[in-house]
Parts: sequence; structure tokens; C-alpha cells
Amino acid sequence: MKEVFRNKGIPVENRITNTVSLLSTMVKILEVHAPQLELPFTYETFFKLTQDQIIEQSEQILSTNRLSGFFEAIEILMLREKILIERDFKIEIGNKVTIMLNRKEAKEILYPSEMKILYLRINNIHSHYQYLKKAESLKIDNLNTYLKDHPAYIGNVKSTRFEWKEFKEQKDPLKEYVQKMEMRASANTFAVAFNYDILKDNVNIDLEKYDLDITENTFEETIKKVEVVQTKLLIVKEDLPF
Repeated sequence: MKEVFRNKGIPVENRITNTVSLLSTMVKILEVHAPQLELPFTYETFFKLTQDQIIEQSEQILSTNRLSGFFEAIEILMLREKILIERDFKIEIGNKVTIMLNRKEAKEILYPSEMKILYLRINNIHSHYQYLKKAESLKIDNLNTYLKDHPAYIGNVKSTRFEWKEFKEQKDPLKEYVQKMEMRASANTFAVAFNYDILKDNVNIDLEKYDLDITENTFEETIKKVEVVQTKLLIVKEDLPF
């Protein structure tokens, strides 16, 4: 079984081929040594069907692994502040999403109950993802194909509003350290929508742990601590006799 795929140059999962090989062997034994059972299919038919199933399941596993790598990259890029919550993605609770059917037509999807909807700005994220993953990264067309095949995929949203905060470094000549100033921005732009709970269960991602308010409070507390340290240092310097 493995040799068939190896000769065709098709990568497949070994555990799948091992399981199917066992079933194929049993069918062959029954066909040769117990013809009176009269199976409703021949060994050749069964063997061809199992090859198709192996390829399909292997592609699904490969797709899940590739997507897991993409979403793992998002978490890493967030820690490095290359991707920002509310700027590059957002999670909202709702029961309807308006998706694009094509460039001119749109469709509103209604759900029976509210759920968490993840909106991703793929074009913003992809370049950072490629730089991080390098040869392991997917081209954006291939990535979009994998995303569309995922059960969590809802559709492309023509325009949704993102509002976020950024911190820009600014040098204060009266202080010995660089300050970070809060900047507010917004954009109505294209995004890809997903059922967040299904996605979370499938690719093992947790984007909710990046709470914006907690991050800001931590930052403000850090600045206050730095100011206190700087003040103490200045007092010590003034007290020194040299």
C-alpha cells in the first residue's frame, strides 16, 4: 500500500495506510479462501476506494497541521507586538454575519443563537506569518484555500469596523527614558469570519487570553514603576558629594 503512494509521489499518513492495509488484506483473504461468502465488491474495487480515502484523510490532516502552524504563528506574533488585537483580528458575539458571494452579491447568515465570531485581517497578518515561518509558510492563495475548507469558516466579509490602540515611542527631553504615547485608530475593511469556538477546538488556539484592558493596565503600572525608579535615581545622584 505504502509503495503505491510512494511511486506516485503522494505524501500520506502512515497510521492511515497501516489501518487500511489491514482491511485490504482481510478482503483479499476472504476473496481467495472464502469465495462462498460472495462479497458485494471485488478486492480491486475495494483497493481503489481505499486509496482515494487515504488521500482525502491525509490531506485533511495536512490541512489541519498547516492551519495550526498559522494560528500558532499569530500567538507568537502577538507576543512580539507584530500583530495587535482589535487591529488585525477581533472577536465579537453575535448571531448574524453578512458574507460576500462574489464582488457584487452578499448574503446575510442568521444563526439560531449567539456565538463568538472571529474576524481576521488575513492580508495584514500574512506577511508577518511568512517572515516568521519562512519555508514552512503557506502562500496566501493556499492559505485561503485551507481556511475555506475548515469547518469553522463562515465566509469573507466585505467590510467590518476595527478600532484599536497603539503605543508610539516619543522622546521627552526632560526625562531620561522614552515614553510611549497612546494612539487610537480605526478602519472599515475586509476580513475573514470564523466560528471561533469551532476553530479553537480544532486548531488549539486561545486568542481570548490576550485581554486589551489587562495589557493596558499592566503597561500603565510599568510606566509608573519606571518613573518612581527614575526619581529615586535622580535623588541619589543629587545626594552624592561628587
